Amino acid sequence: MDAGTTIALIAYFIIGIVIPIAASVAFGVCSANIARKKGYSYGGFFALGFFTWLIGLIIALCLNDRNPAPDPSHEAVSAADSILKYKMLLDQGAITPAEFDAKKAALLGVAAASGASPGVPGAGAQPTAVPDAGAPSQPAAAAGTTIPAAPKKHRTGCVVAVVIGIVLFIAIAVLVCLFMFTRVCEVRSGSMEDTIMAGDGVAVENVSYRFGTPLPGDVIAFQDPEIPDRTLFKRVVATEGQVVDLVDGQVYVDGAPLDEPYTAGKPTYPLTPAYGTSITYPYEVPAGQLWVMGDNRTNSQDSRYFGAIPASSVIGKALL
Repeated sequence: MDAGTTIALIAYFIIGIVIPIAASVAFGVCSANIARKKGYSYGGFFALGFFTWLIGLIIALCLNDRNPAPDPSHEAVSAADSILKYKMLLDQGAITPAEFDAKKAALLGVAAASGASPGVPGAGAQPTAVPDAGAPSQPAAAAGTTIPAAPKKHRTGCVVAVVIGIVLFIAIAVLVCLFMFTRVCEVRSGSMEDTIMAGDGVAVENVSYRFGTPLPGDVIAFQDPEIPDRTLFKRVVATEGQVVDLVDGQVYVDGAPLDEPYTAGKPTYPLTPAYGTSITYPYEVPAGQLWVMGDNRTNSQDSRYFGAIPASSVIGKALL
């Protein structure tokens, strides 16, 4: 076993076995905490384990491909060609028959150690005769003709492995994102019609708001303030510090009327607040809270009813 193969096996063991186990366990625990659903961790465990195993395989292939095994037939061809050259020197009187025999024996010994016969340069090739000291030499042109060397091996295996790895990485990354950071929720009311119809399944991703906050115009999923186990979908109209006002069916934020094509022209009027909730207009959204309303303004219980919602109750952003 050569050094390249040994390094490849060690790299494959470390990167393909040890790292996947450790990383997968850590990733599975983190994903369980992030997704808040135990089942999601198994998807992360499998995906990361498979991906790191694949990376180890690619590295092993690349390292092994850099150290290809020697071609015995090429060594045999070189030995036969060298013997022909020494025969020419013998005919020219440059070396003695004893020196020629010694060099010939040495070359034949090297070829035999490589596992190939100098008389058979390669599979399917014509045998190359090895001259004796007393045999007439071949013409100079024939003796000087070199046998083409074996073509250089291209590292196509490494390239193919890398390409396959990239494709699988993209596919696995998409699957991980779908299974870990996205959930599908069923809409049970018509408060968001015609943007979202009752009975629709809406994908919700929870990554965006880990690095930022909901913005006006975003359609979000959040916990119902009255029934926390129930998920509601509404549109963010104003964020903390902004002032909301409802005048003659028109929504104003910070004194400017909103252009709301998604309401299909339906007016927005105040609602009777829920028991224990006090809402007076103009209404300034408290810190850490959001003012949300349904697009179907004439059939939606929203912040006009239960007030601004805590930003911490947001589950994620609806993918529409």
